[in-house]
Amino acid sequence: MRFSISGDTVETREIGAVRISQGLVPHEIISRSKIETAGVCTDASGLSEGHGNAVSARLRRDFDLMVGVVEDFGGVCATYFRAEEGYVVQARRRDGRVFPPGDTSLRFFDEPKPLRMQWSRLRSVFPA
Repeated sequence: MRFSISGDTVETREIGAVRISQGLVPHEIISRSKIETAGVCTDASGLSEGHGNAVSARLRRDFDLMVGVVEDFGGVCATYFRAEEGYVVQARRRDGRVFPPGDTSLRFFDEPKPLRMQWSRLRSVFPA
């Protein structure tokens, strides 16, 4: 995940590996959000996929489902709180209710880090 901030706009690029019929492929989701009183907020129009993503009906359906959920909830706002070794992201719907899956822990780095997930861990997340 990579964050960049310009004025009141935050762009987040999240890259993950997804198992489809062609095997494990990278998939990038881009969100453009605004800094507001409720946190960093986006609606469905702020979500897009990276240009290098594999074309797959499953990935398209999953992305469209995520966009639909954000749209149904009227958008989502996230706030960041310092935790022991990083931060906790608390995502809320526009009406203040918790946005699934709830709080998420993360760490920020000053520069990109190489992918450190081991293949055995990746296989447990994406079983054959």
